[in-house]
Amino acid sequence: MESPNCAVRASGWITRVGLGLAAWTVGWVSPVTAQSEGTSQGASAAQTEPRILYACYVPSAGVTYRIKEPGLRQQCSGSHVEFSWNETGPVGPQGGVGPQGPPGADGKPGADGKPGVDGAPGADGAPGATGAPGQPGATGAPGQPGQQGQPGQQGPIGPQGPPGSAAGAGWQLVVANNLLIPKNTTQTVTIACPVGKVVTASFFRVDFGASVGDNAPIDSRTWQYTIASNDLVNSGLVNLSVICING
Repeated sequence: MESPNCAVRASGWITRVGLGLAAWTVGWVSPVTAQSEGTSQGASAAQTEPRILYACYVPSAGVTYRIKEPGLRQQCSGSHVEFSWNETGPVGPQGGVGPQGPPGADGKPGADGKPGVDGAPGADGAPGATGAPGQPGATGAPGQPGQQGQPGQQGPIGPQGPPGSAAGAGWQLVVANNLLIPKNTTQTVTIACPVGKVVTASFFRVDFGASVGDNAPIDSRTWQYTIASNDLVNSGLVNLSVICING
């Protein structure tokens, strides 16, 4: 393989010396040409700052030796010709693509990247399967009482009662007038005949939203009433009475 040539300048001479020392030629160049070439090379060196290598050529022996390196001479001896060249040559043409090498080892994971921008919302997915029924919830608080309903229609006349005692001897009317039933409450009220008498009948009258529910004798002397006041604002007023006769 032929070695590239290097320019050698000495006392107006430019010498082309093969680095392989196979051949060398000497020719004369004008000082202007040498200076221009040196200026051009100096400007190129200032731009790329390559490393300059120095050596000396021995014409009588056709050999060279390096100088200006640590541990070496700093200049040529006697009539030896100094020359120099760049450590880095010109860039050669790009070579062809080589064969693919084997896969390298996995590299270390890189640092987390910055979060990307939010993407557009995706389409709605298909409805999922129905889940299992949940546990029953806690019992809610009682609601507020509703408004009192309209009075119902009067019921039919009840069956005729049994015949009274002869001439109604010893009958007595026991009354409980103006009983106040607090609003939105239900109370149980009883009226008893005097000792020795039995209860035979009952009468009542209600005012201001009260109503009488169940009412019947609970023993031979006592009549019991269940009275409700459904009014949320006013208390109810009730008048009760029973007829007692000798037992």
